[in-house]
Amino acid sequence: MADLRFTASVHYENEIMVPISYYPGLLVPPGVPVYEPITVSFARMSQLAPDKFPAPAGLTVATRDLSVKLQGFWKQTGTAPVMWQWQGGAMRLDVTVAVYMIDKYRPVEKLFELILSHELMHVQDDIDIVSQYLPQELPKDPLVKKYLIDQAPVDDPMHRNFFCTDKLQQNLREIWAGERNVRGHQRDSGALYERYKLNVAKLLPRI
Repeated sequence: MADLRFTASVHYENEIMVPISYYPGLLVPPGVPVYEPITVSFARMSQLAPDKFPAPAGLTVATRDLSVKLQGFWKQTGTAPVMWQWQGGAMRLDVTVAVYMIDKYRPVEKLFELILSHELMHVQDDIDIVSQYLPQELPKDPLVKKYLIDQAPVDDPMHRNFFCTDKLQQNLREIWAGERNVRGHQRDSGALYERYKLNVAKLLPRI
């Protein structure tokens, strides 16, 4: 059985930090960095979230889907036919996210605090999925378990066409995307979300 370790990181499109001491009403989940949201027009927000009407006040998206890279080595175990066996190493998981906000809402302090507090929960989910959920779930994937943990031999065509291309990444992205969609729906539905939208609506006359 091979040692398969996971390393994970979340990157951010905008790396300008928010001076959180200026915003006492901002709720920051533990371990979540607070970067300035990227401000966009109503029209652009509608393009970013075409399934939402009206356009949301804020939005957190993965601007670069999950990247999966194996950092280890394979050993050739046969020549007729050529076979390969994973010798252990790390699987690096990376994702890049961006937080967007309607530009007309950014100058209103209370509205900014409210919207960003909600979006930071989505960022928290992105961090948790990559750093906690995937390292627990990916070892259960049939191909990961068979070839990278149990070290089953891999024939040369599969080694070249699957493990040496982005096909493994595409396969594992489905697990990441599925969990991200579930958590996103949970954040953006239910009584708490309806209360959030109502609070946003109460502040809109101030813009």
